[in-house]
Amino acid sequence: MEFTYQPAPDDYAAVMRSMSLRHRTYWFAIASFGAVFVLGLFMLDQMPLGWLFLLPLPLCILYIAVYLPMMWSRQARRTPKMMAEMSWQVDDQQVVIRNAQQETRMDWAKWERCVELERYFLFFLAENKRMFQFVPKRAFQSPEQLAAFRELVSRKLPVK
Repeated sequence: MEFTYQPAPDDYAAVMRSMSLRHRTYWFAIASFGAVFVLGLFMLDQMPLGWLFLLPLPLCILYIAVYLPMMWSRQARRTPKMMAEMSWQVDDQQVVIRNAQQETRMDWAKWERCVELERYFLFFLAENKRMFQFVPKRAFQSPEQLAAFRELVSRKLPVK
């Protein structure tokens, strides 16, 4: 099976936003700053600068929901390799990813898992669990091709 797509800067922003919401680290940060926020609510009347306790939570949320995706989108616009047309060829033995600069061949064992989101598939590398490749679902020419891809991936990798 083969499919091709042209990544867009918004793809990188959307994927980054989705990944942020899936990492425990970000939820821990939000919970921690949430506790400081609640403490700040109690301190408003007792300390002249108690309102400063209210700042970390909204700043953390803005950082995760706005700044990080915007940074990835900006980086994609500035990096021709990130915006290059991607071609994937997948079969039972391997995944071949091509763009104008390179070709990468990987056995399915090199991937740890696949995460299916509403608009994307994310493929995580086994050797570095924070590195992934994304495939927008718009890359598929038909619902049947998408279903065939989903079925192949589910046979080869854990899909979450």
